[in-house]
Amino acid sequence: MSEGYRLDGKLMKRRREELALDQTKLAEAVGIARTTLNKIERGGQKASYATTQHIASALGAHVDDLILEEGLAPSLPPWKLVGREADTIAVKQLLPPDGSGDGPGITVLLGPAGVGKSTLSATLANDTEINNTFDDGVLFASLGNEPDAYGCLSVWARAYGVGDVSAYPDVATIKARLTAAFRRKRILYIVDDVWQAQHFAPLLVAGKQSAILVATRSPAVANTLTTPNQIYEVPCLDAKSSAELFESFAPGLFHQYPEVRQFVSKLGGLPLALHVAGKLLHSQAARHVDIPTLVEELQSGVQLMDTAAPLDLLDVTPTVAATISRSVELLDPDHREQFASLGAFATEGTFDVAAYGEVCNSAAPREDLHEMVDLGLVGVREKLVPERQAAEQELRYQLHGVIGMYAQTLLDKDFDSRTARLRHATY
Repeated sequence: MSEGYRLDGKLMKRRREELALDQTKLAEAVGIARTTLNKIERGGQKASYATTQHIASALGAHVDDLILEEGLAPSLPPWKLVGREADTIAVKQLLPPDGSGDGPGITVLLGPAGVGKSTLSATLANDTEINNTFDDGVLFASLGNEPDAYGCLSVWARAYGVGDVSAYPDVATIKARLTAAFRRKRILYIVDDVWQAQHFAPLLVAGKQSAILVATRSPAVANTLTTPNQIYEVPCLDAKSSAELFESFAPGLFHQYPEVRQFVSKLGGLPLALHVAGKLLHSQAARHVDIPTLVEELQSGVQLMDTAAPLDLLDVTPTVAATISRSVELLDPDHREQFASLGAFATEGTFDVAAYGEVCNSAAPREDLHEMVDLGLVGVREKLVPERQAAEQELRYQLHGVIGMYAQTLLDKDFDSRTARLRHATY
């Protein structure tokens, strides 16, 4: 891909109109031709970082708000990858295309919710060897149970500057255009959280020099999309790796309390459960909560959910359900409503502090987000822009798909979902 950044044209246009600026006046303020500005705003051309700074300054916006990162390689999680070295090597061996056949090779990561399929995908997307093999880049989409195929394809089109997206009125048209544009490219497509095989079909735009990595929890989807030798079942972590990962979230607790060691052994090696439980116990230890008692409560929650898993956590193990539920229970009523409002972000890649404040109706969004991160309900993703100093970089936040599902259900069941979703749409 060419150097530069794809900008949020909708935001640019909205800010222009708010400031009563047409494209000619904004182009003059930025110091570029109107035709160039028009291409940038339509998504047909990237902008240099310097140009992006000038546009942001003229519009009174933040650089990070203008730069689009959706659709490209997912960023690595802020914690280290533990116990996945052999998995990474095995999947890499399945990915490189051989150029034979009528289409791209499809590799499927299969495993239960919370086993780490998304983290493994992100690791592969940022692997140097993979990037050298797929030298035209990485495209990413997360589907979920209510996918927006047109939205995903539009993002891919903008990311690669494939004409004016508004010229493609429907999925069939934009799919045909992308299929032609990507026919000779070497791209790794990562399609996460595929619930049904038919959801994936509209996104099949890759040429035979590319490869596709699909993540799903459904064996039926896996077997429909590819051959058995291209399905990789992502295993749960072994005892040693589970302890190491838990300890990274809750330093000292694993070795200090035998009750914690016993509880970790019952988490089934699921990274999501280890993450949420570790962050939960760490935050409560800092508040001088009795850890053995809290562990006993968590274990009771697992036993209850073994016999009656809640509808809002279908297809999630009782272990994951219990740890998420307990973390949410520790929130006060205001923060619990804010967490539920996060369900409006469940289909998006990331969000920032300002978005949290608007959508979740928070007067102190940084402090409130800190509370969510402490309990393991929200993950931190740093938006990296090379030209900016690390100290100036704004953090972005992300919901795990399972936690997003929980928030959505809580929002619909206990709170004013219409208002939250309206705030999200307006923002």
